[in-house]
Amino acid sequence: MPERPQLAVVDSTSIIALALVGRLDLLRRLYGQVAIPPAVQREVLAGGPGAAGSAELQRATWIRVIPLQDPRRAEMLSDLTLCCHNPP
Repeated sequence: MPERPQLAVVDSTSIIALALVGRLDLLRRLYGQVAIPPAVQREVLAGGPGAAGSAELQRATWIRVIPLQDPRRAEMLSDLTLCCHNPP
C-alpha cells in the first residue's frame, strides 16, 4: 500500500462536492493533513452559512488555510487542468 502524502492541497470543488454527499471526512482519511489557499476558503464561504460546504468547512478544524508562496503557479496549474479536462 503506498504511503499517504504528508499534505494535500485541495480546491473548492473537492470541498463542496464531498460536503454535498456528507463525506468531507474522506479528505482527512485519505491524506491526513489537508490545506487550502485563502482564495478557496473565501470561495466556499462566499455563499453564506447555507451554501454547500460552508458549514462543513467551518467545522473541519483539520483543514488548514495556508497562503500560496507563489500564486502564479496556481494559475498555471488551473490553466493546465482546464486544458486537460475540457478537450477541444
